[in-house]
Amino acid sequence: MPVPPETPASSEKNWLLCIRNRARRRESELGSLRVENREIRLVRCGAVAAQVSNSIGAKREEDTRLLLSAMEDHSEASFVREPTQELDAVHVAFLLDVSKADELERVTGDLVSRWEGRVE
Repeated sequence: MPVPPETPASSEKNWLLCIRNRARRRESELGSLRVENREIRLVRCGAVAAQVSNSIGAKREEDTRLLLSAMEDHSEASFVREPTQELDAVHVAFLLDVSKADELERVTGDLVSRWEGRVE
């Protein structure tokens, strides 16, 4: 079938279609880049979150060891509990002789002074 000669109107339509197709391709490419960039940001955020979580966990373990060490001569038994919320720094239960309550106050007071600004 012979191709009809181009008229100025059909040439303009072809040009507009070409521009629209290019714009759609670019939009699609940009959409793909946005998705890739978002995925990269999520991976980076996940890595940072893991580092923060590991750092907090290590600090909790260190603080727990310090508390256990400070209380070992003043308690009959101890039990380390898992933190129940993100604000828990040290979560330990102690079995104490009632007559040693003053020692407990002294030891915990020393630790609170040492951990000033970190514990309530």
